[in-house]
Amino acid sequence: MALEIAQLLAQLEASSSQDGRYGRPFMVSAQGRLATVERGEGWQTDELRPDVDELTRTQRHHIATRWTGAGLAEHAAIAAAGRFVLELLSVGAPSFLVASAAAAVNDEVEHARLCFTLASAYTDAPLSPGALPVDGALTATPTLGDVLLTCIDELCIGATLSAVRAAEARVNAADPAVWSVLGRLVDDGWKQSRMGWDVLGWAIRSGSPALEAQIRERFAERIAALGSAPPPEDDPQPADALLIAHGCLPPMAEHRVKLAILQQVLKPCVATFLRGGANQPF
Repeated sequence: MALEIAQLLAQLEASSSQDGRYGRPFMVSAQGRLATVERGEGWQTDELRPDVDELTRTQRHHIATRWTGAGLAEHAAIAAAGRFVLELLSVGAPSFLVASAAAAVNDEVEHARLCFTLASAYTDAPLSPGALPVDGALTATPTLGDVLLTCIDELCIGATLSAVRAAEARVNAADPAVWSVLGRLVDDGWKQSRMGWDVLGWAIRSGSPALEAQIRERFAERIAALGSAPPPEDDPQPADALLIAHGCLPPMAEHRVKLAILQQVLKPCVATFLRGGANQPF
């Protein structure tokens, strides 16, 4: 029996935490943008089907909410990836960086399809993203400094957080379909993160020496802001073993993963990158 779409939307609206979402953020004026979700075909694949037989209706609703949120984030990441291609072109980036950025657009489309396929299976109704608000996403021609700030926020930090969260969820994911999707998110997340560091390296080696100070300041600012965010409120439906098997970590566990990434991955990467002549930190 199909779950009520209205209840699903209400649950998504009530959830303010971004910790459990995958995909690089689509930011406009420092605010994340997401589409609405609608009932409809067009964002599913027939080749993916999780096993929902052992799940109660409540468990399915909880998992559907999480994977719908992931699908919306991945859908928004398509816009972020497309915008980044234009930004690289506007600052004269070399072809290998533009090619990597363009390939990421298709990756994000596939990520959204996979997440909405899972969400639709748990809901027992086809779910798809609606309209994504993009007003204000493209304004004045960006400077190289502007492009680097976007690169840090969306790739070096955003894609890294997404990849490690997916990897952590995959450790205990027992459903083969979910395990496969999380594997794709991990691999592509690290690929996009490495692209971000490549862009920063190119900019430092070919741009103004002042860019290094700007990069250092941005990383410090964003890591501090993310690290000081309050932990999530208690989940009224805490994840049990079956939920974890379907890719849903408890919110507090996701919060702890985020803090660990900031301290144990990102801070050392920034130090290695700037100390090592702007070369790949991993």
